[in-house]
Amino acid sequence: MRARNVAEVLEQLEKIVLHTKETASPLGYFAATYRQVTLKIQEGIVSGSFEDGPRMDRFAAAVTGRFLEAYASWRQREPMARSWRVAFAAAGDDAPKSTILQHLLLGMNAHINLDLGVTVADVFSGAAVEAFQGDFGALNDILEGTVGALQSVLGKASPLLDVLDRVGGRSDEVMIDFSMREARAMAWHVAQLLDALSPNHRDSVVRMQDKLVAQIGARIARPGGLIGKTAEVIALSESFPIAEVIDAIDTFSS
Repeated sequence: MRARNVAEVLEQLEKIVLHTKETASPLGYFAATYRQVTLKIQEGIVSGSFEDGPRMDRFAAAVTGRFLEAYASWRQREPMARSWRVAFAAAGDDAPKSTILQHLLLGMNAHINLDLGVTVADVFSGAAVEAFQGDFGALNDILEGTVGALQSVLGKASPLLDVLDRVGGRSDEVMIDFSMREARAMAWHVAQLLDALSPNHRDSVVRMQDKLVAQIGARIARPGGLIGKTAEVIALSESFPIAEVIDAIDTFSS
């Protein structure tokens, strides 16, 4: 059932987190992170941190709905966005082992580079899109802050992660140049582009964006070269039980 508000979103995300812990699925890394972000959004709505709390409540439910639907489609082997298929496939039993960071980046890639912008254009139109820009920025600040706060969890669960810094620069950008700043800018650009198009042209642009984001995801999952070899070594060093890491992510700000 599609979530109507943040409270219902949290209920559904909690179910996914619990299921991924029970099945030891790496998909729980992003799901737990997403739940932490949503808890911060809920706090912001209650405290009046957003320009329009009810509007943010509706938007957060809508954008999370895309992830929830993608997750359900994956489990039921149904058609879904290519971006999410790449993210979920990396957690499959037959997939080569990826690092915790890669799984997180794959989820953020699909969520930010595809879902955020598409949802803005789905929920708002015309002047309402521009009016939402302030709260859109606040939402992304929460996401970026939450990811930044995860460093302590990643440091314990992925003891060799800092090797990426020495091999190729910032660890959060090394995988195919993924940058939170660039992703946020892309999301808003997508929202503005879709809003300017007629309904007949939107679907084709969304498909093109999904293809692009899926290509980015493929490079995150398999970066190749020295970075790829380094990621393989780091993945092998991550010996903590998956459920334990999911639980650490899901409680790190509690």
